[in-house]
Amino acid sequence: LYGSTVPNGSTFSDVSEQDWFYEPVMRLAESGFLTGYEDKMIRPGNVVTRAEAVTILNRMTGKMYSDTIQNPFSDIDGHWAHDEIVAACSN
Repeated sequence: LYGSTVPNGSTFSDVSEQDWFYEPVMRLAESGFLTGYEDKMIRPGNVVTRAEAVTILNRMTGKMYSDTIQNPFSDIDGHWAHDEIVAACSN
């Protein structure tokens, strides 16, 4: 069954109950730690980027961006994960 649905209503069109990663992906999605891409896919064949990993880790640890956190990086302005990367650097 492609198009696996999690309780929050998210559907991943590229996740099947037969996939070895089905259970952990569904648990992460149910917890709100994994939301997938805008096209309702998680792209399980792709390598997870550092920005994607830090986003998931921030969600799991409760780290959130605040404009009071000093940005130690000069190369992330305009990056989709700017706030997540800066949040990960906070104490």
